[in-house]
Amino acid sequence: MHEFCKKYGIILTAYSPIGSPGRPEGTVERPEINQLENSDVIKIAKKHAKTPAQILLRHLIQRGIAAIPKSVTISRIEENIDIFDFILDSDDIKKLEAIGPHKRIFTHRFNSEHSNYPYTDLKNLNT
Repeated sequence: MHEFCKKYGIILTAYSPIGSPGRPEGTVERPEINQLENSDVIKIAKKHAKTPAQILLRHLIQRGIAAIPKSVTISRIEENIDIFDFILDSDDIKKLEAIGPHKRIFTHRFNSEHSNYPYTDLKNLNT
């Protein structure tokens, strides 16, 4: 999808770019995947003296994807914007891009019945 959007000058926006770890466990819209705990993300974070969240956000920004992380904690909001004083190198990016699952995690059940809903392959997941 990202390559398609780049080709046509469309800017993607990452919804819940750090995985929404604050959602209650067991809810439908809380993914079981927590990239903040991925060992490669943690290693890259230590290398740059940043947090895993900052690494994930920087990765998106370097790819030209708009990231809108949500937080209610002032320190995390400040941390989320503090991603412009370093650059991920090609090895970092290679490791980050190898991390799966490489699929839509949030299915946005609230709009799945709309006639223009583009993810019909996910409709069965929304029941």
